[in-house]
Amino acid sequence: MRYIIFIILLVTPFFMGAQSSSNIEASVNFGFPSFQTDYGERGDFKSNVTGNIGIAVSTAIYIKFYNKDPMQSPAPPSWMQKHTKLKIEASYQTAKLEHFGTHVEGNSTSANKLKKMHGRSSLLNLGTIFEYHPFALPDFVPGTKRKYSPYIGLGVLAGYSMPTLTSDLGDWENNPSVLIEAYQGEEAINIDPELTFSAVFGGGVRYDLNNGGSIILDYRWQYFNSDYIDGLLPDPEIVDNRSNDWVSYINIGYVFTFGDPLKPTTW
Repeated sequence: MRYIIFIILLVTPFFMGAQSSSNIEASVNFGFPSFQTDYGERGDFKSNVTGNIGIAVSTAIYIKFYNKDPMQSPAPPSWMQKHTKLKIEASYQTAKLEHFGTHVEGNSTSANKLKKMHGRSSLLNLGTIFEYHPFALPDFVPGTKRKYSPYIGLGVLAGYSMPTLTSDLGDWENNPSVLIEAYQGEEAINIDPELTFSAVFGGGVRYDLNNGGSIILDYRWQYFNSDYIDGLLPDPEIVDNRSNDWVSYINIGYVFTFGDPLKPTTW
């Protein structure tokens, strides 16, 4: 059922774009998210940068605050029309999670338990991101159309989190002792799917191609309202746990434009 929902979320932006007669855009994006969770060690390079990296795919529609050629409008475009867009996005993120850092070094019992502990975090997201372009959007640049447009974005996503947890030492649900003490408490593990929300902040640049499409490159930081994105909430008396789970990653994408592009204006 989750995969059917995922397919519907990915296809919907293109269906909406294809059916629209206004100047609307849709994009496909691919990225490599770095999951910052209770797997790994704070300050460890592999834990924070190169270790728990997964994949992310998404589609989006961009709603501009104009829907006709401004050349035919008696009034000049407003600030919002020239500098902002609303992005509606559906995405899927997943990553295999492992413990890294000094706690897994050596041959101690706790280090061995951490080495044998494996997780996966998977998320379906749907939400909106408000984009601000400090320079006027290329459609409103007089004369030769500018090719690039940097931007920053802020938004909120609703998500469906589906974490998993396994141990090479045995069935942790019936034998919690295969895990370290910090994960043996009643609330230390919760791998039930849950509805989550996240705040998203990022920025990037868009470059328009001659064929009417565009490529985008951006960086994103996504902070969740839950600490169970990875399924773990270690005992704070044993393991320092300062914040909820979060993700950061770089996206690259391609934007399709539907309808007639706007003509250059002299405003």
